[in-house]
Amino acid sequence: MSSNPQTKELYSSSSVQANHILIIDDDDVDRMAISRMLKKAEGIHVTIDEASSSQAGFEALQNKAYECIFLDYQLPDSDGLTLLRKLRSEAIKTPVVMMTGLSDEQLVVEMLHAGASDYLPKAKFSPEKLAQILNNVLRLHQAESQRSEAQENLSKSNARLQYLLDNSPAIIYSAVPSGDFKITFVSDNLRSVLGYEPEEVLEDPNFWFNHIHPDDQYPLMIKMPKLLSAGHQQTHNYRFRHRDGHYLWMHDTIHMVRDDEGCLIEILGSLLDMSERKQLEDTLKREKEEQQILIKELEETRDQLLQSEKMAAIGQLAAGVAHEINNPIGYINSNLSSMQRYLAQLMELVELYQVTEDVFETRHPDILQLIQQVRKRIDLEYCKQDIKDLLSESQEGISRVKKIVKDLKDFSHVDESEWQRVDLHKGLESTLNIINNEIKYKAEVRKEYGSLPLVECLASQVNQVFMNLLVNAAHAIEQQGIITISTGQQDNEVWIEIADNGTGIPEDKIKRIFDPFYTTKPVGVGTGLGLSLSYKIIQKHHGHIDLNSIEGQGTSFKVWLPVEQENGTVDHSDAV
Repeated sequence: MSSNPQTKELYSSSSVQANHILIIDDDDVDRMAISRMLKKAEGIHVTIDEASSSQAGFEALQNKAYECIFLDYQLPDSDGLTLLRKLRSEAIKTPVVMMTGLSDEQLVVEMLHAGASDYLPKAKFSPEKLAQILNNVLRLHQAESQRSEAQENLSKSNARLQYLLDNSPAIIYSAVPSGDFKITFVSDNLRSVLGYEPEEVLEDPNFWFNHIHPDDQYPLMIKMPKLLSAGHQQTHNYRFRHRDGHYLWMHDTIHMVRDDEGCLIEILGSLLDMSERKQLEDTLKREKEEQQILIKELEETRDQLLQSEKMAAIGQLAAGVAHEINNPIGYINSNLSSMQRYLAQLMELVELYQVTEDVFETRHPDILQLIQQVRKRIDLEYCKQDIKDLLSESQEGISRVKKIVKDLKDFSHVDESEWQRVDLHKGLESTLNIINNEIKYKAEVRKEYGSLPLVECLASQVNQVFMNLLVNAAHAIEQQGIITISTGQQDNEVWIEIADNGTGIPEDKIKRIFDPFYTTKPVGVGTGLGLSLSYKIIQKHHGHIDLNSIEGQGTSFKVWLPVEQENGTVDHSDAV
């Protein structure tokens, strides 16, 4: 049984879709208590089914999809741990919250190893606790579903790539630009075109040049260094010996893959049989186009995996932070509220004692003297004021932690994976809070926000663009500078401009700034993917990015997005 597709709707703030919950517990009172608490909890809407035995619960799961299961450990016909293992063995991935009245840490570990999403001691039932656990396990389940989907998409991309390799008329190969030009991969077309097995090329580093016609070897050796240093793509022709001894004219197209510094790290190429001139004229253009498609798909597959893994990781991080931090913060916040109330009562009692000092002065002057000495020693008036300040500062600190957790979830939008209308200013603010440590020591952030409507977009991906541009702006500032964020609307588009007064981009590098794996940052600082992915995200949203940069003065990126996506043109896939 797969997870319910309605799970994607659970996290939308405007959704009223009920969460279908199954409670498996043989204790009628506990089932009734859990059911009432879940229905009473704020922020969730549930429909609940109940089962009083392991068998009844398993049958219910065969007939209906649920978003979450609350499963008691002690059941009349089997223990809950056995049922949990049975569910996982039959690929039922519904999140399970184990419940137990036993305080056995080893048992809890066994539950989690068996596939439980969380556990709940029966002594700690409360509407808030149940709602919190339900939200956490559903968010974690959604994050895992997104990761599985990304892996499935990657498998499909790999299958497509293999299809292209198997059906290309060219011999596809890759090599490393070492001294002996070592071939690291060659497609099976080598066998049908030239009669050799791919393993022969891979095992012998000199195989390639040894099979080129002697008259073509020397010119190629002279030409090769120039080809490798000239640019991203070059072509040349030479004769290659077939296994049966005759030579074929081969058209060799090579594409150079370079690192962040422009150094050559890999060569992707293809060999096309052009023995007949007419065939060359007919196939050269097609082969070149196919190679461009192949290289593009290779790069897009790598980019897609990186983006999907990154957003899934951010989603899991946000859910984990909420789960791990919100619980202790809740306890501390509750305790501080109680302490504030208790201290107010104690202060009231202290003030009442002070009123009685006149009585002590006439009847018990020795006691009054002792009280005054203690009051002076502890500085009572200062303590009374400082206690209020300490409580106030502690509550403010807790509020800041809560805001950080909220901003992390808002930034990643782990609960929103569909196109929806979004407040871009809110996304900018949450992104600024998340990357505050990257910026605060380098730049002052100035905000010149205009009036923006809600914009139809994939919020987490647009926030990823904001993060890339803001981090790049901070990195472009060597000491102290200014980052200015401006927003506005023009006709049916909105724009967000992020400008810095940093080092700027050299004019000869601007045209390559959006190329995959190209970066102006030092080695080890940038991957060269941030701006490329940002460009693809905005392109997917049918928008565009304007770049203006002056070396030594600064850079500005202006992102344009349509307020609404055109009907029928929205790409609803989450992958970039």
